[in-house]
Amino acid sequence: MPQLSAIASLARPAGKLMAACLLVFLAAALSGAQKQDKASSITTGGIVMNPSLLPVAPSPAETPVNHFETLAFPPALPHPAKRLTVPIFMFHHIGDLPAGADAVRRDLTVSAADFDAQLGYLKSAGYHPVTQTQLFKALFMGVGLPAKPVLITLDDGYLDIFTRALPILVKYDFPATFYIITGKVGTPGYLNWEQIGVMEKDGMDIGSHTVNHLDLSIVSTAVLEHELGDSAKAISAHLGHPVYWFCYPSGGFNTRVLKVEKADGYLLAATERWGDQQSSDAPLALSRYRIRNTTGLEGFKAILRL
Repeated sequence: MPQLSAIASLARPAGKLMAACLLVFLAAALSGAQKQDKASSITTGGIVMNPSLLPVAPSPAETPVNHFETLAFPPALPHPAKRLTVPIFMFHHIGDLPAGADAVRRDLTVSAADFDAQLGYLKSAGYHPVTQTQLFKALFMGVGLPAKPVLITLDDGYLDIFTRALPILVKYDFPATFYIITGKVGTPGYLNWEQIGVMEKDGMDIGSHTVNHLDLSIVSTAVLEHELGDSAKAISAHLGHPVYWFCYPSGGFNTRVLKVEKADGYLLAATERWGDQQSSDAPLALSRYRIRNTTGLEGFKAILRL
């Protein structure tokens, strides 16, 4: 049937023409879509990808801050011993006195105004608060300290050091060390673990002040090991790193305490001994100045002139 063959022969080139037109149309549409999305696309390994398909990295504000640094005593200790003049200030409560406060609470409470004035004086007089790591490196690794170094410590882990002291420390961009009684964490009037984590992210050092704030010089060896070891484990479990800094409750310690303390990995420990001389041959017996409710700004200045 010659008529059908003729029709078929005409249809074949027409079909090719229609297919070619369709391909041109699709290519143009795709090109237009790519141009439209070009501003919101990125190239990865030669492949254009929409950012919505990629994992989103956390912003700087969301990235956890961790200034922890792994440390250890060097194999050979400095000889002769390294001695440094570093005033270490001991605070407890910061804020207002509660109604009916007893003599102990009054003595331990420094007003927020006094604390602000004392830190403001340090700033204006050219003192430089340092971290525990800086002090350790200065004593054992020969790393220099800034001019007029001081170290600020706050004992016990009271709630008001988060609500009242921390904003003032941040205001002056000062680091400090917070010694925590782990058995008190989360109880009324004390910090919780979330707040402790926030303080570390703000550049503060976190140290142990035992589990139950007992005088370590008079407890049994079993209790001593619990107070030192379990407090460090609790802090480590929540912060994700070892604990190197310690503070003796009521300042009580002896050679037995020092032996267990070293075995638990502590590197520096603060006492209640009055003074500003720190030495590499007594890293677990740092001297400090207690700041009292009655110290005020002038008393604080007088301590620095000693």
